[in-house]
Amino acid sequence: MGWKQRFRLVLTVAVLLPAGGTWAQAPAPAVAPENQAVKTFATLPTAGATENLCQAADGTIYVSVIDEHKLVKVAADGKVSEFASAPTMAHMLGVGCGEGAVATVAFGKTFRKPNPNGQGAVLDFSDTDTHVLLYDPAGNMTADIAAPKGVGLNGLASAGKGTYLATDSASATIYKVDAAAKTVEPWFKDEGSAPTKDIPIGLNGVRVKNGWAYFSSFPKNGVYKVQIAADGKAQGAPQKVEEGIRVDDFDIGADGSVFFPSGTTLYRVSPTGEVVKLVDPIQGGPAALVSSDGKWVYWPTRGGTAPQRLVRVALP
Repeated sequence: MGWKQRFRLVLTVAVLLPAGGTWAQAPAPAVAPENQAVKTFATLPTAGATENLCQAADGTIYVSVIDEHKLVKVAADGKVSEFASAPTMAHMLGVGCGEGAVATVAFGKTFRKPNPNGQGAVLDFSDTDTHVLLYDPAGNMTADIAAPKGVGLNGLASAGKGTYLATDSASATIYKVDAAAKTVEPWFKDEGSAPTKDIPIGLNGVRVKNGWAYFSSFPKNGVYKVQIAADGKAQGAPQKVEEGIRVDDFDIGADGSVFFPSGTTLYRVSPTGEVVKLVDPIQGGPAALVSSDGKWVYWPTRGGTAPQRLVRVALP
């Protein structure tokens, strides 16, 4: 059996498995033994489900905690503190570090809806009352931007000049968020990435690197990229980066390599599409971050009952 058949599927906002024709929440995975190359950089003040992370220019890393609707701050020296909380929100998902600002996606309504079969919950991103919240470096909220009705934003990434790109898990559309204008408008639609009855999550993670917008698609089971033109618009058709592993959130290295955890493995996909198991086994997580100096790959753990950690491995 090849590696594609051995990987364990970990989805966007909870650990999910198909059940009776719908995707219902399943128990969190057991914590796996860990490769000695994995180093704990910080222990987070929660055992809850982490989701996304970004790094500011000063080296500070911000991690979102889904159901505690908060951002945890990890300073460059590893010191941990709570950065911001949105107590009126149900969830907090994507995080983007912009110029002197930290943006995050927050849901006013839960994406977990009652299962018609009466077993647990199913996913539905079509009515989440999505907002993009912006904070200054001191943790003060500076803007609350409402997304259009029916949009369930998930991944978030700075696109420069006070703008962000955000993926919609309720559709196949990437949206552009303008912090100054306080607008959320369609930027690019990827045919084939719309959610279905069997796969209720459309687009997921997003990153901007070297003039390209990278995004992960659950229905297309992979990572793709579309070029950003000089005027800031999407240009041309999307190009395949990786297919065969369903990716949550991820990050891009300086050379265009894609890094992401899936199951108990940290993967690297080279610019030419070669898929390599970079580290195995790991305690898995939902997202990856390549440090600004290019020396480390970080990810927040998820699963188990112990406090979650921000861990890292050195890049060769």
